[in-house]
Amino acid sequence: TSIPRAGEIMDRHLITPKEASKCLKFEFTEAQLQELSVIPWSEEELLECRDTHILVPGYPLTIEEMIDRAPADTFYYKKSDYGQQKYAIEERVACRWYLIRKSILPDSISKSFDQQLTLLSVKEEVPRSCEMAYALVIYHLVRGQKLFSDKYARCSDLSSGGYRVYVFFFFFDGRLVIGYWRDEAGDNFGLASSRKFQK
Repeated sequence: TSIPRAGEIMDRHLITPKEASKCLKFEFTEAQLQELSVIPWSEEELLECRDTHILVPGYPLTIEEMIDRAPADTFYYKKSDYGQQKYAIEERVACRWYLIRKSILPDSISKSFDQQLTLLSVKEEVPRSCEMAYALVIYHLVRGQKLFSDKYARCSDLSSGGYRVYVFFFFFDGRLVIGYWRDEAGDNFGLASSRKFQK
């Protein structure tokens, strides 16, 4: 699907490469823009997701690099708070499109991580925390809306201590929290999900 057609379908749920680069102060190369020139999902799939997902062009940043580039009040934790956590200092967003569900996967609250995984369809996967943080921050800075402000969204990666990483916008002051907790069921813990990338 072309970007203009995807924009017609997704409306404000689509973030363009120009919008993304402006808010986090980076520039896509010509080769990267060529990679992003076509949306890898069909019109039918985008129509299916238009009310439930956001469509965001990825740029190769780590969580620590996002903290450097975003406004000072965007992230709850500072770079120094992450220490040697690989999910924050090594994991990097890919230069590709991300079609990410804009709320917790339905019926995934109060279930263990393994139980939550059984709710995914064959078209879905659990995104990494860097991908979720990037998409949520970009969407907030461009559209002025904070997703996941009432529930913790579990991601696919683990902390150095083996705990599941989660993201959410802190309901008290609105900053994005990236932390970790056990895989057991929790009243406010749901599952993040995104459509599998199609090359």
